[in-house]
Amino acid sequence: MSDRPGALGQVASRIGSLRADIVSVAVHRHKDGIVVDEFLLMLPDEPFGLEEMLVAEIEQVDGVTVESHRLVDDGRINLTLTNVVWFELLSDDCDAAAAFYTEALGWRTEPVAPFGDGVYHVIFPNNGLTPAGGLVYSEKAARGSEAAGAVVYVETPDLDSALAAFEAAGGSVRTVTKDDPHSSAVVADPWGNRLGLWQT
Repeated sequence: MSDRPGALGQVASRIGSLRADIVSVAVHRHKDGIVVDEFLLMLPDEPFGLEEMLVAEIEQVDGVTVESHRLVDDGRINLTLTNVVWFELLSDDCDAAAAFYTEALGWRTEPVAPFGDGVYHVIFPNNGLTPAGGLVYSEKAARGSEAAGAVVYVETPDLDSALAAFEAAGGSVRTVTKDDPHSSAVVADPWGNRLGLWQT
């Protein structure tokens, strides 16, 4: 697709218009004004041949061409607590953490709206257009602290059911955030390991 503002959003809108869900987006190439993205989609059960309709709909966006497409597992992808969709790193100084990861790993970060007591930074690990995680303020996560740690989010089709199952198995729920376009929660296993649950 052409590297222009709003192109990715227009493609996502076309996909959503046919009731398909975007599971992930990966940037494979970004050069000379052209971006090559790979979309992993979950299609509704009907109608038959929806993938061809999606191709035609997406190519209605100016400057966008579908190079190839294929069905995986007959178009059905199991999303039950298996797909890693996000990660978060804790720090008591997100600006310093952002500078560190830019220098250490070449990540691009962008501060966004205030989140709790600090500013949330979105992480773009491949320095492209697709965010994959965030830096979160925590007063407990000072330099050299063992209290900090990454929280990996996995996707679930039903957050409430996943939380109930986690507690029934002996885990605990730390936080729950219900918002549009997604809801999320942080849970802990019996050993204190934290895990994020994400419902789109």
